[in-house]
Amino acid sequence: MTAVLFENARVFDGFNESCPEGMSVLVESGLIREVSDKPIKTSTATVIDVGGRTLMPGLIDAHTHAYFSDVNWQKVDHAGEAYRAAHAVRMLGFALDCGFTTLRDVGGGDRGLARAIEDRLIRAPRFFYAGKVISMTGGHGDTRLMHESQHT
Repeated sequence: MTAVLFENARVFDGFNESCPEGMSVLVESGLIREVSDKPIKTSTATVIDVGGRTLMPGLIDAHTHAYFSDVNWQKVDHAGEAYRAAHAVRMLGFALDCGFTTLRDVGGGDRGLARAIEDRLIRAPRFFYAGKVISMTGGHGDTRLMHESQHT
């Protein structure tokens, strides 16, 4: 069981508008076990002095497109799978560095990317993907060109 004890933290919990300072937070196996304004006793945890910085729950981005490197879907499509994967690796790592611990990909993400994350081949937040985009005719997910009357 891995344990981390964060000390000397300003804590934002997402519920209260005040952020108490000088707090200790014990995390064990990825779960917050204790939050206290008094020192927490543990002999097994790695201790990190937060130095008065703000500690908060991870952020969730509920609308992302991991593979989408351009607003022009045709450019993205022509870039190739390796390029889209490289873009996703960079984007997912950046999201994690910005404090996002969960992403929901609402169109485009796939099992291969999710598996690479699960197997820890890339640094990324938890990743939930919806698969292919479902769109109304003429909507921004309708990838047909103006002269095309139906999907092939």
